[in-house]
Amino acid sequence: MTRRERLLALLRRETPDTVPIFIRGVSPFGERMNWMGRFDESYERLRRLVLDETDIFHGVGFDSGIFLSADITATKRVVSEDADWRDVETRIETPAGPLTSVTRRSKHNLYEVMPVKFYIESEGDYDRFMALPYAPPRPRVEAGISRMDAEVGERGLAVVGIPSVVSFCHELLGSAGLGIWSALHRDRLRTLVDMLSKRLLDYVEYLLRAGAGPVFSYGGPELAVPPLMSPRDFHDFVAVPDAPLHALIHSYGCYTWVHCHGKLDKVLEEFLEMGVDILEPVEAPPGGDVTLADAKRRIGEKTILMGNMPYEAIISWPPEAVEARVRADCEAAMGSGGYIMMPAASPFEPILTDEGYEGYRTYIESGRKYGRY
Repeated sequence: MTRRERLLALLRRETPDTVPIFIRGVSPFGERMNWMGRFDESYERLRRLVLDETDIFHGVGFDSGIFLSADITATKRVVSEDADWRDVETRIETPAGPLTSVTRRSKHNLYEVMPVKFYIESEGDYDRFMALPYAPPRPRVEAGISRMDAEVGERGLAVVGIPSVVSFCHELLGSAGLGIWSALHRDRLRTLVDMLSKRLLDYVEYLLRAGAGPVFSYGGPELAVPPLMSPRDFHDFVAVPDAPLHALIHSYGCYTWVHCHGKLDKVLEEFLEMGVDILEPVEAPPGGDVTLADAKRRIGEKTILMGNMPYEAIISWPPEAVEARVRADCEAAMGSGGYIMMPAASPFEPILTDEGYEGYRTYIESGRKYGRY
């Protein structure tokens, strides 16, 4: 099988020749070596290894406007700063008055960013947001998909990144706000979720009609898993509104992939009911609370499990320990197909050490050794 054929076989729930291996956060194309955009020559050998030896999901994204509307515009300005930090306000004008959020950014580390103020902190803010104009975004799609397909070829598949409703709600309200509004303003939160869900369905159907696919990926559910929100809230504000999205994508012969860190034990079956095709990273304890074997038993007949390997294990464990973990994971999850090997996180060190590279190499070689059907 080519690597593309292997991934397609897995998605069709056929048995591939071997367990696919996807290395999160290492783009084998271009200069963005990992998800944080850092570039150092020490990553070049890992990039080549990923390009030559792994099963590639090549991501592409398209403009979805601001909160899924092409009619909303935003302006930014610095509202305060000192020697270490800069606070940046984002302002959106609405027919009922302005909405603002404030983000604090480090002057020393591009990736140290924290929210200071969210858009919606009162019922008046909510009303202002709901008064915003809406025009469906219509980005150009065909050229981007053709370019991605040509670039990846038989080495893998193009994956279309899309936004998620719960991520937008979190951007508007924050974690504390989501919890408070789910208790005190539940009807309003439900109305907000319904509105954003309709916009997302319209946007994704436009992408599908333009030929985007075959895999659509989104994150965000981790912002609502227990203990951040209750299992009931996860059901009402993630699982129920997201289910039509998965049904829509499936109706075009395409597949869905959901990224969700955290403790999933109390909501694991919700992903099955939503219609998720690939769920990752399925973290084992202590980061998560579901073992790979338990996840396989509970949802693995219909949901492809991807991940489980702790990133820190790859870069710090001795080779024999990495190999033993790969063997155990394959034994737990590869039966009848439905498993993709993947580190649970992206590399984030500025420089990839020799030990880190050898950990990745051992991980990939062990997967090819123990993952054969």
